[in-house]
Amino acid sequence: MNKLFAIISVFVLIVLNADLHAQLIQYGIRTQTDVRNESMPFKNFSVGPEFDINIPVVGFGLSASAMFSLQNLEPRTDNVLDGTYEYIYIPFNFKWRIGSKVCRGVIAAGPYMMFPLGSDVKKEALLESNSEASLWGANIQAGIELFGKWRLSVGYRSDAYQSSLEDLLHHAHGFYIDFFYAF
Repeated sequence: MNKLFAIISVFVLIVLNADLHAQLIQYGIRTQTDVRNESMPFKNFSVGPEFDINIPVVGFGLSASAMFSLQNLEPRTDNVLDGTYEYIYIPFNFKWRIGSKVCRGVIAAGPYMMFPLGSDVKKEALLESNSEASLWGANIQAGIELFGKWRLSVGYRSDAYQSSLEDLLHHAHGFYIDFFYAF
C-alpha cells in the first residue's frame, strides 16, 4: 500500500511540476513591424526568439528577445541614402498580465539596445562612421494574450541615445505591431 501511495505521489508531483514549469518559463518566436510610415507601413521588420519568466499568481514577469531587424531606408534630398540596414534588436521588458489564461491583457515596458550588423547604403561615410555605433532607448506596449500561446500588441519605442546612427536610424522611435507565439 505504501509503495502504491509513493508511486502515485511521485506521478502527481511530476504532473504538477510540468504544469508549474509551463506557467513559469515560456519561450517562442517574436515578430515586429514598424507602422510609422504611412506610404509603406510594413517595410521594416524584426524577427527572433523570446524568453519569458513569469510569476503566475501575481501576473508579473520578465522577457528578453534577440531579434534580427531589417530597415529599408528612404531616399533623402541631400544625398542618396536608400538601401537596407541590418541590426540586432535586444529588448528587455517587465510585464504584467491581467485576466484568465484563456484571454488576458498584457502591459510591458523596458529598455532596448540596437547593434548594427551591416548595410548596403550607398553613402560610404555613413558606413565607416557607424561601424561601432549603438542605439538604446525605452519601449512600452499593451496587448492581448490568448490561451497563453499567442500575443498581439501595439507599442511605442523611444530613443534615448543615438551616437552616429542619428540620421540613419531615424525610424528607431515610433509605433510598432508585435506578435509572439509560445512553443
